[in-house]
Amino acid sequence: MYKNKSIIVIIPARGGSKGISRKNIRFLNQNPLIAYIIKTSKSSKYVDKTIVTTDDEEISNISNIYGVDEIIKRPIGLADDKTTLDPVIYHAYKTYQKQENEKFDIVVTLQPTSPLLTSESLDKAIEKLVDQDYSTIISGIPVRHLFWEKKEKQLQPYHPKRLNRQELEPVFFETGSFVISKTDIITENSRISEPMDIFELDATEAIDIDTYLDWVIADKILSRKKFLIRVDGNNEIGMGHIYNTLILADNLVSHDIIFVMNKNSQLGIQKIAQNNYPIIEIENEKEFFMITEKENPDIVILDILDTGEDFINNILKNNLFVVSFEDLGAALDKADLVFNAIYEFDESSVLKNVFSGYPYVCLRDEFFTLPFKTIDENVKNILITFGGIDQNDLTNLCLDVFEELNRLEIEITIITGLGYQNKDHLLIKIDQMKEKGFKVNFLQDIKFISKHMYDADLVITSNGRTVFEIGSLGVPSISIAQNERETHHTFAQTSEGVLYLGLAEEKTNEKLLKALIDLIDNPDKRRNMNHALSKYDLLNGIRRVIRTIFDRYEKKFPANLLNIS
Repeated sequence: MYKNKSIIVIIPARGGSKGISRKNIRFLNQNPLIAYIIKTSKSSKYVDKTIVTTDDEEISNISNIYGVDEIIKRPIGLADDKTTLDPVIYHAYKTYQKQENEKFDIVVTLQPTSPLLTSESLDKAIEKLVDQDYSTIISGIPVRHLFWEKKEKQLQPYHPKRLNRQELEPVFFETGSFVISKTDIITENSRISEPMDIFELDATEAIDIDTYLDWVIADKILSRKKFLIRVDGNNEIGMGHIYNTLILADNLVSHDIIFVMNKNSQLGIQKIAQNNYPIIEIENEKEFFMITEKENPDIVILDILDTGEDFINNILKNNLFVVSFEDLGAALDKADLVFNAIYEFDESSVLKNVFSGYPYVCLRDEFFTLPFKTIDENVKNILITFGGIDQNDLTNLCLDVFEELNRLEIEITIITGLGYQNKDHLLIKIDQMKEKGFKVNFLQDIKFISKHMYDADLVITSNGRTVFEIGSLGVPSISIAQNERETHHTFAQTSEGVLYLGLAEEKTNEKLLKALIDLIDNPDKRRNMNHALSKYDLLNGIRRVIRTIFDRYEKKFPANLLNIS
């Protein structure tokens, strides 16, 4: 009831359907189609009664399971393809009124083919009818397109002037989701009377299932999950976690994604914002726990390295599904899933929730677009790239080594990230080398690094995720660990496709010079490295990760009936 106006919802659902067989009771996502509109009605703040009118016993039984107040048996004469809804709704209302001796002020027709209609929109439409004293409110969406119509076989523009779509006056398309009518205007031939108006729905709520394409779209939307991604990135901790979660988000494009980041991570926030994902900034983890309760996500993604027991327990207490990346803390045995492509765990210590090693590396789409590298006889181009911040300024160290190597015929390409702090000094160094005849190119924060990796005959990089990217292209590389944590990254140390020089220290210059001479002058060794890399299926890692997430989620939260109270 709204403002003393009693309200009844009538859902017409006949058994026959020419477009999609058994449409009204066919399972969409995890429930029969009709269940969704029943939930919409019963979740309304204002609807007093929800009834279904049908000619089909199976529809009757399923509707009762989902809690309708009454089933009205539809006569055979009102159940054929040619019958409009006006006499069906009139019959159902009058029959129920006679049976229960109840009168209503407003009759709402809700179509079972509108599973995405929300109770919030329904309630607002009811408020509009009552507050503005309309006789009828119908659902619709504004359409702004250049339309044409035929008049006496002559094609004529609907709009008098050709304008950009955004400038056109809208034409309203009736969605069929609902018709809200004052009871006194309902007849066997009509549910519409002046004064009337349109209640605008968004495109998602307006979906009306008529074809299999409509069905597929609705099913995809209903199966959407909300992901809350907790990640940080700045000059101190680097940007690797930012890039990793962006890859995940880009591969979950059909789902709702929200990033949660510490306000101190402005470099990472800037990168996420460039990719148009919503961001919630926090000052402490207490705020994060409050956000998880408010947003009520289906899945929480953590890419913040080692977690504490209290931290994980605070998330799990809300019965959420928690996935952590590269976590060696409490999440290792408490989270629902832990992925760690960088650390390869000993088989005897692997928990059932932990998936480790190169099969679970997540690579950006750009690495799928290039073929596997064919090794040339001569090294013509060497790429130097040490990620977002290059905390030990190994880029400059490499240039010192190249000066000593003195191979002027080799072109050197340097790529740094947004967090690189020694750019001014590096550019002075590059100018000095160019004066000596070296060919050095400098690039920063480029969008398509894979092409530069592929074009290189050899890459020098840190011992992080970049070695996987380079390896997926079949390019031989030299890896140097930037810090103690990177010394535990296993791929570069176990793969014969990467020459690992260990932790950066005083003798790194000597090691790098020796490694460069060895690889530049030994094409067979580079070919062997290329062949070794071909044995690793790195490109399908992101698919494995996402498939595992959803498989485990469905095991933890199996399909249930819609929660209809």
